[in-house]
Amino acid sequence: MTQSQLDRRRSHRSPANWMLALMALSACGAPHEAAMSSNPPMMPMGSTDESGGAQMPEAAPNEGGSASEGETPGTTNESGDDPIDLVSEEPVAPSGTDAPADPNETDEVPPDLGQLIPTIAEPGFPAGSAPRLVPMQFAGPITGLPVLFNIYLPPGYDSGSATYPVVYDLHGLTDSRDTNPGPVIRSFEAGMRAGVIGPLIVVFPQSFGEAYYADTRDARPAETQMIRELIPYIDQNFRTLAQRARRGVTGFSMGGFGALAYATKYPGLFSLGIGYDSALDTWETLVGRRAYIAAAAFGNDESSFDQISPWASAARNAAVLTESSTLRLVPGTQYRDFNEAFRDHLTALGIPHEFSQADCPHEYGCPIDREGARSWAIVQAVFSKPATESAP
Repeated sequence: MTQSQLDRRRSHRSPANWMLALMALSACGAPHEAAMSSNPPMMPMGSTDESGGAQMPEAAPNEGGSASEGETPGTTNESGDDPIDLVSEEPVAPSGTDAPADPNETDEVPPDLGQLIPTIAEPGFPAGSAPRLVPMQFAGPITGLPVLFNIYLPPGYDSGSATYPVVYDLHGLTDSRDTNPGPVIRSFEAGMRAGVIGPLIVVFPQSFGEAYYADTRDARPAETQMIRELIPYIDQNFRTLAQRARRGVTGFSMGGFGALAYATKYPGLFSLGIGYDSALDTWETLVGRRAYIAAAAFGNDESSFDQISPWASAARNAAVLTESSTLRLVPGTQYRDFNEAFRDHLTALGIPHEFSQADCPHEYGCPIDREGARSWAIVQAVFSKPATESAP
């Protein structure tokens, strides 16, 4: 496909059509590509102060989260790692987020079925502009709540025009969007310098503490914010490859649960999911060790938990996951038993996966330092697979 064809298609995609495609995918778990929204050039970036220091924009934590959600770099958190320095960016909402787009809009150009989707760049740390981590927020068009995230723009992003795959990395139970960038970006940039992986965009969402990345009974819309608000926003405002074949999700602890929950529930959105020392609770273990979460988040209702549980989603979507998804489990010492049980569950369902035990305490830095190179090699391989608009 020529660049002019790509530009023409992007300019005619609408958020409404993206949402309709998502609703169909989440209902049936189909493995084909979602028709994602547009990728116009990135909005102008904010500037730093005269001394060269970065200023963090004002952004209150989302409603319903725990007090520790809004932690800033250097405070105590679940992973024990400090993030890298942030680059200042004025919070800007995309045009058209005051209300959902008109569902009757008909000016979208249909995708060129059969056209190849670009792959990730060759492994290596590219020349050009320096990478940067940008804190941002916007008003969720569905929830009406602020959606906060940090976005890592890879080397060469600002000085070029290439499009990039995206990995979403999810934080732990008492952590925030500021917790994971340190260990993840350190590992990712080491992988680029070692020639393991090429450049991609990494998004670090701010979710709700103790919500297990679900839309909870006590009105914390973690799943809606991630799936129906944040992903469309990223694809509308940054130069992404907006297809499931070029989108993955990773995470640590509760974020590992979330990563595997989304990868198994939404195989039409994500081609891979990787969890590090994932808190892979079953209903029984959640009730037994965190009864207050079972009550607040799920109303003491197992069927409500099963709407987000990777155990239930893997069983529901086993055929699709077996055909076209890549899953990897990297347990540490705290959740080894949970991960081994989930590994056996996937094996019984016939779902391919990789399991690698990291002899690490429960903090993100150790397992991603030890196993990150292998994970990035898997990401490179998955994002380099030939795929078209009509197939994964």
